[in-house]
Amino acid sequence: MRRLKHRFGKYARKSGAKPGLQHPYGLEVTCHHMPDWSEQIVQDWFANRAAPSRTSGDRSIHIQRPGVEARELKIKGAGFRGGPIRFGKLLNRGPVFPQFDYDGRRMLDIASSHDGAYEGGASMQQAVTEWRVSRELETLGYDVVPCLGYGSVTDGTHRSWFSVFDWDTSWLDNLDPPNGSPEIYQDLALRSGELTLELAIKHDLIGFSWLVRDADGRKMLKDLHPFRRADEINVSRVSWVMQTVFALHINALAKSVFARNWYGEDALPDAPLWPLWAACPDYTRDEWDKLRFSLVAKFMITDPEDFSAESLQTRLETDRLTRRLLELCPEKFAGSP
Repeated sequence: MRRLKHRFGKYARKSGAKPGLQHPYGLEVTCHHMPDWSEQIVQDWFANRAAPSRTSGDRSIHIQRPGVEARELKIKGAGFRGGPIRFGKLLNRGPVFPQFDYDGRRMLDIASSHDGAYEGGASMQQAVTEWRVSRELETLGYDVVPCLGYGSVTDGTHRSWFSVFDWDTSWLDNLDPPNGSPEIYQDLALRSGELTLELAIKHDLIGFSWLVRDADGRKMLKDLHPFRRADEINVSRVSWVMQTVFALHINALAKSVFARNWYGEDALPDAPLWPLWAACPDYTRDEWDKLRFSLVAKFMITDPEDFSAESLQTRLETDRLTRRLLELCPEKFAGSP
C-alpha cells in the first residue's frame, strides 16, 4: 500500500486548467494490490498528468497504456464524466441493493449501491468487492475482466474509492449499433442470467453483473461489485430466494433499458425476460409484470407495514419463477426441503 500526496486538486480538470497547475486543494491517493505500472497511471490521472482516451458511464475513464498496443487501464470511480469526483455529493438514484433476513424481510445495504458513493466515485464496499469477487471467480475458472486492484482518494475531508482494470480495446462492451447487434445482445443477456443462477447455486455468490465479448466470442464477467456471499448463519431458504430474485430482477431491468437505448423502444420486447429464462425458460412478460408489483414493489423496494412471513411464502410459491428458485435453493439453507 502506497500513499502519494498530490498538490493538484479536485478542481484541476475544470475547463481551462492546465496539467501541473497547483491548487490549494490537495488530493491523497492510496493504492492497494496494483502492479507498479498501473499505480503510476492512477497517480498520474489524479495528479492531472494523464488524459483519458475515452470515458464510459458516469464514473469510468480509459487511459492508453504507454508502449502497449490496444491495451488500456480502466479506472472505475475516476471522476464524474471525465472530470473530478464530486466530493460530498452523494448519488441519489438507486437502485438500493437490499438484503433479506430469515423471514424475507428487507434490510437496506446502502454502501453496495451507487447511493453510497460520491458522484464520479465508488464506495469502499464496491471497490473492494469488485476486486475480491473478480479474483475468486478467476480462481474458480471463470473468465473475468482482470481487476488489478483498488484504492481511495481523499481531499482531506471526504474519501472516495475506485477500482482498476486491464482492458483490451478490441473487447465488445457497448452494443449500440454498429458495434453490436440484437443477436449478440441476446446471447450475452442469456448467459448473464445463467451465470447469475450458477454463481448463487454453486458458489453462494449472489449478485448481478454484465459481460464483455472478445474477438473470438469468449465472454468475460465485469461489474462484479453488487455481489454478496450467502452463508447458513445469515441466510435462509426464503432470504436466498429473495436475494436471487432481486439480482435477476435488476438484471432484467437493465436489459430492458439498454435494449430501448440501443435498438429502439419496441425492438426487443422479450429483452427483460432473457436473464429470467435461466430459471424458468418459458416465463412470460405478464408473469414478470405481476411479480414486479406483487413481490418486488411490495417486499423489496418498500417495507410493508403488515409484513407477514406466511404471506410472503405464499407469494413465492404462487409465481413460477420464484417457485422454481425455491426448488433450486441449496439444501444447506434453513427451510429447504
